[in-house]
Amino acid sequence: MFVEAGFCVDLLCWDRGREYPRLEQREGYRIRRCRIPAPYASKWLFVMMPLWWIYAFVQLLYRRYDAIHACDFDTVVPALAARVLRRKPVVYDIYDFYSVKSETIPRFLKHFFRKAEQVCARRADAVIIVDEARTYLLGDRLPGRLVVAMNCPYDDVQPEWKKNPPDAPFTVFYGGLITTFRGIEKLVRVTEGLEGVKVVMAGWITDGRYRALLEAAPHVEYIGLVDYPEALRRTYEADAVFSYYDPALEINRTANSSKMFDAFMCGTAVLANEEPPSAKIVRDAGCGSLLPFEDDRGLRDVIVRWRDARNLAASLGQNGRRLFEERLNWETVGETILDIYRNLGLRSA
Repeated sequence: MFVEAGFCVDLLCWDRGREYPRLEQREGYRIRRCRIPAPYASKWLFVMMPLWWIYAFVQLLYRRYDAIHACDFDTVVPALAARVLRRKPVVYDIYDFYSVKSETIPRFLKHFFRKAEQVCARRADAVIIVDEARTYLLGDRLPGRLVVAMNCPYDDVQPEWKKNPPDAPFTVFYGGLITTFRGIEKLVRVTEGLEGVKVVMAGWITDGRYRALLEAAPHVEYIGLVDYPEALRRTYEADAVFSYYDPALEINRTANSSKMFDAFMCGTAVLANEEPPSAKIVRDAGCGSLLPFEDDRGLRDVIVRWRDARNLAASLGQNGRRLFEERLNWETVGETILDIYRNLGLRSA
C-alpha cells in the first residue's frame, strides 16, 4: 500500500523463528530483521522482548525516516522511545491487544499490559484499530486521532479458480489455527453423519488431540499447513467458510476474522457466530449465517439447508462479493490509513 502510494518503505521486523535472511531487498522496499529467538506461544517471549526493544531502538536512532508505523505493543515501545530523540511521528497500528491476546501472559500481568497499551496509544500521534468494538480496551481517554481500518484484503482472486461443482459434496472450509476457542470440535461434531457434506481444514495444529480428532472423522480432510494463496483458493472453491470464535475468551469477543473477509472477496458464504460485533456484517449484508456460538443444532440445520439448496449458499456468497467490491476491500480501506500520514504532513515521493 505505502509503496504503491509512492512512499519509501523500510521494514524492521522481529524474526522470532529465525526463518528468514537478516537483510532482504524486495521490489519497492527493504527488510531488516532482528533474529533474536523467541518461540511462539511461549512465556519466553516476555523474557526476550526487552532485547528486541533495545535492538529496534538502536536501529530507529540511526536510520533515516520521516515517520514510524508501529505494529502492536511489542513494536510501539521502542518507536515511542525513539520519538523522544528523533521527533518523528509514530502511528500505532493495533492488530491485537496483548492484554487480551496471549494465553501465556500471567493473570497478574494482564492489568499492567492493559495500562501500558493505553499509555502508548495516548502518546502516539495516531492509532489504528481493526474494529470499533475494541475502543473499550483503550480506556476512558481515547487517543486524539483514532482510525478504524477493518481487516480487509486485496483482491487476489485468480481467473483460473473454479467454484465447487453442484454434484460435488457440499464443502465447508476452515483455515487457521486448529486450537481451542475456534469451534473446531463443534464443526466436526455438527457435520458428522451428514451425507454429502465434507469439511476441509488447513492450519497449524497446536494440540495433538486435535490431530486425532480430525483423523478419526471420515468426513474431514486435513490438508496441513498451506500458504496464503492456497488457503485463498480453497476459500474460493468451498461452498461455505467456517469462522467461529468462542466468546469465553475475551479477545474472541472482538474478533475481526481475516477468514470472514477472505470469504467476502471469494464470494463464498460465511458460517459465523454472532458474538463478535464485526460479524454483524454477515447479517446486514446477507452473506451468510450468524448464530449464537452455543447453537449447535442451528449450525447443523444451516449446513443441511445450504447443502440441499446450493443456489442459496451461492447467492449469499455473491452478496459477500458485492460487499467486498463496494466497501470492504483494501484499496478502499487503505486510503483511510494513507490519509493519516497526509494529515501528519507527509507526502509521497
